[in-house]
Amino acid sequence: MRLWHSTSAVLIGSDEPFETTVEELATRLAQPRVKGQLEPLGIADPFAFLGELQLDDAQVREFAGDALINTDDNLHLEFSSPLAVGGDRSVWTVLEEMHGFPPGESPLPEGDSNASRVAAVQRAKTLTAFGTIGLRSPEPEKQLRAVREMNTIVAKFPNYRPAAMVLSEFLAHRSAYLLEAGRAPFALADAERAIRLDPGSGAAHRALATVRRSLKQLTEAIGSFEKATALEPRNWRNHLGLAETLMELGRVEDARVAVVAGLEVHPFNEELRALMRESDES
Repeated sequence: MRLWHSTSAVLIGSDEPFETTVEELATRLAQPRVKGQLEPLGIADPFAFLGELQLDDAQVREFAGDALINTDDNLHLEFSSPLAVGGDRSVWTVLEEMHGFPPGESPLPEGDSNASRVAAVQRAKTLTAFGTIGLRSPEPEKQLRAVREMNTIVAKFPNYRPAAMVLSEFLAHRSAYLLEAGRAPFALADAERAIRLDPGSGAAHRALATVRRSLKQLTEAIGSFEKATALEPRNWRNHLGLAETLMELGRVEDARVAVVAGLEVHPFNEELRALMRESDES
């Protein structure tokens, strides 16, 4: 058994020990369907993928300890609430414990020349995991320390995309809070850096669009909202922001198109429906 952890934890078992090579893994990851699903997570590269290995078989058993095993004839999870199963521990506490283990034994053959490179990526992964926990802390001091740590990780491991993506997501969210607090220049700086870190982030482009709109840079805001919508067409907030900005410029018909697209995603959203009524009356 091996446990892999990226955006979610995945436990994979096999009848025999699993072994692969970087070349074989690269071929598998290059398959269009696989690449399309893993690239947005930043782990379509074989080294980044191997870096997501968290626990090997022995570590999984040590980590699980005497916990109940969920099987077809003992459906413990199905009949117990997650809170009851985990006690009062948060998911971040569990992750912190899990990442307290050293990275699991690599599935590469013994003596593989790529082992040291994989080990470096696994180090980046572990540091990113703890940085993520810090970024989600409700304590401002811990957040600031985590931002400094994530900046160091991104600089030291420039090819490890998940670190840049995590920091980008945080900055995009912080931009919104700074804007709400009336600190538009700082919000703008966070949004712009979020895009530099992860140009494919719809959240980062939406953050920049929102700041530009607040600064009355409406034409620029529309461009950013359109980029966010292209990256995340299923996010109704992108369509709403685009429609509202178009309405401010008096482009009613274009705004209606954006509203319709948003309602296709979220038919009962009151903000979108109110904007549709407003466009009908214009």
